[in-house]
Amino acid sequence: MVAAHQGHTEAVKTLLAVGADPDLRRGSDTVCGTGETALIDAAREGHVEAVRLLIDANANQEAGCQFGTALVVAVVFQQPAVLAVLLDAGADPTKSDAEGQTALVLALQHKKKNARAVQLLKAAWRGVRGGHVG
Repeated sequence: MVAAHQGHTEAVKTLLAVGADPDLRRGSDTVCGTGETALIDAAREGHVEAVRLLIDANANQEAGCQFGTALVVAVVFQQPAVLAVLLDAGADPTKSDAEGQTALVLALQHKKKNARAVQLLKAAWRGVRGGHVG
């Protein structure tokens, strides 16, 4: 959904209202190369409101591309506001990407650039793991 990629929230609302599939993948001309969902597109570009709209439309947060899920993409492309929305909506912080790395591991690799992401993900891990990170 190009509207999500470009952050056109009114267009996203309209498309979803008329039955557009929030999980439809774009063509192979994307960053992932395999076709990204609208949620991954919006997460990568930092379009928080588009991410919220897609989540409200039951977009599959576990759908992925070569970078992983929208959660991992939000970390890789340094989008902490999107990361917070995804975590609040129940995205799984323990899920690994194709190389076996979690979003937290990826955030820790670039801790200075992803300080907020590290904080958010550690808190989410504690919630999932009963107080223990890792």
